[in-house]
Amino acid sequence: MYKIKQLPEDFVVEEITRFGNGIEVKESKDDCKYIYCILKKRDYTTLKALQIISHELGLSLNNIGFAGNKDRIAVTQQAISIYDPGNRAKLKIDKFNSDCETKGINLQFVGHGNCPISLGELEGNKFKIVIRNLGNKELLKLKKLDAMQLTDEKRLKFVNLYGEQRFSKSNKDIGKLLLQKRFKDAVELIIKTEGESENKVNRYLTNYSNDYVNALKQIPRKLLLMYVHSYQSYLWNMAAEKMLKKIKGDKENNIKGYEKDNIEIPVVGFGTDINKIENVIVKKIVSDIMKKEAMTERDFIIRQLPEVSAEGKYRQLYCEVKNFKIIAIKDGLTKEDKSAKKDGLVEEDELHKGKKKRVLEFTLPKSSYATEVIKQIFQ
Repeated sequence: MYKIKQLPEDFVVEEITRFGNGIEVKESKDDCKYIYCILKKRDYTTLKALQIISHELGLSLNNIGFAGNKDRIAVTQQAISIYDPGNRAKLKIDKFNSDCETKGINLQFVGHGNCPISLGELEGNKFKIVIRNLGNKELLKLKKLDAMQLTDEKRLKFVNLYGEQRFSKSNKDIGKLLLQKRFKDAVELIIKTEGESENKVNRYLTNYSNDYVNALKQIPRKLLLMYVHSYQSYLWNMAAEKMLKKIKGDKENNIKGYEKDNIEIPVVGFGTDINKIENVIVKKIVSDIMKKEAMTERDFIIRQLPEVSAEGKYRQLYCEVKNFKIIAIKDGLTKEDKSAKKDGLVEEDELHKGKKKRVLEFTLPKSSYATEVIKQIFQ
């Protein structure tokens, strides 16, 4: 069985930012209220890295904007904005980099601007991934895929499922509890599973024992949103998997609208109108799931926590993988591997005796998961 993320360096992610393409960057401060930086991190979640930055620079976490969460067991870089009208945070960046040099976090100043960076404001991500523990079966699949890319002009597509990391710990369960307005249950589950915010919540409840809404406000908004988005993603994955079964079962091609480029499934939230979904099969699937979950579109409005309310959108069932290639590994070639030169170099996996490793590079649009691409390659 293949393995990924054995080392942070095995999973390299570079965000394709919107600097100069939707986000204007200025060299001089003038009247700009924000600074832009490239955050480089190793072996941290995006949220944990931002918490360290906010603490070290002496600012609120809510003053830092970012376009998307990046993997923890990885080496990643992404754009962030910092609300800094007084230029105080900028003056601390050099000291921050010096203090955090051994922590695996670095900030590279880019420029000034007037707009924060918000979730979704990125073009996509570039990936460079080491695949380990490969046996003959997995190598054969990669060889066939490599040959297809060399000789076939067809685009490489995969099912655009949300990756497992979206549902880590009890994220989706907490998200559903928040949407159901079961705030006490949500707080209790957060305390059990989320070490970062446990102390703040407990301290608040010591003084205000039954005020669970304000206890939740002790948790960073970005984390609360992560819970709700996790539940939205869970619903979407269920709908996508049911739609795939419909497509695979349509042996006589009686059902229209299954062209890969055209299938969209709603990520249900406020503003979604299930009754207006054009594809009748998708409408039935989503409606059945929502009934089973005992949820409605309006549940995604949380009046007690309006900043955590989640809007709906549409997401393509299939996603294109761009710039895909299996790149050569130049070093570590054994005598037995020399014959592999014709197919692209295969290196001994130093972490798994008797197994091989290869490196994949590709680009995905925003909100698409490289882990799902890898999983589907080897299915």
